[in-house]
Amino acid sequence: NASRLLIRWGLKSALDSSAVKPHAIVFHRYNTGERVGYTRWGDIMDEQYGAPYLHIHRADYHAMLLRLAKAAPGVTVRLGAFVTDVQPDPTAEGGPSVTLAGGEVIHADLIVGADGVKSRIQSVVTGQAPEDPEPTGDCAYRATIPTEILLKDPELKSLVDEPNMMAWMAPGRHLMAYNIRSMQEYNMVLLLPDDGSVEAWDVEGS
Repeated sequence: NASRLLIRWGLKSALDSSAVKPHAIVFHRYNTGERVGYTRWGDIMDEQYGAPYLHIHRADYHAMLLRLAKAAPGVTVRLGAFVTDVQPDPTAEGGPSVTLAGGEVIHADLIVGADGVKSRIQSVVTGQAPEDPEPTGDCAYRATIPTEILLKDPELKSLVDEPNMMAWMAPGRHLMAYNIRSMQEYNMVLLLPDDGSVEAWDVEGS
C-alpha cells in the first residue's frame, strides 16, 4: 500500500534507485539451515496487488518523503520544533494551535498529531491520560553489513546474488534479513526474549 502511494506521488524513480524488490520470502530452521518455507514474491506482487513489495532503508525513505514535502506548495519543514502543548479548540482565539518549547504559538486549521506510541498529545485527542506502552517481552537488535563483505564469502554470497527476505526460526527467537540501498547493504533484525537491555538505538548488545 505504501509503495502504491509513493509511486502515485511521483517517487518511482527514487524507489528504483534505492529500494530492493525481494524475489521471495524464505524460512530456514535455525540449527540445520534447512529450508522449511518459500513463497515467491518479486513481480508477482505487482501483478496481484498493482504495486511492488520493496525493502528500503529507513533514512532513504525519510529523505524521499522530505523531498516530496519540501516540493509541495505552502509547505515549511521545521526541525527541532519540540511541541509542549496543543490547543485543539476551534472556538479559541486564533483557532487550534501548538505551543513550542521556546514559547512560540503556531495556529492552524488542522493539526495532525503523529507522535507515535509514546505520544504526548494522545490525551488531547482522547480526553484520557496516555497509557504506557506494554512490553511485548521481545527485544530486537538491528545491524547492517556492507554487501561487498558478503560477496567475498562463498557461504554468504548467495544472500546478495538472490535478494530474498530471509528468515531463520528458532524456539522463542528469530532473525529476519534482507538487502537494502540498491543491494549495497544487508539489513538484519534479530529478535529474542527481552534480556533487560536498555531501549536505545546506539547501545551495544551481546
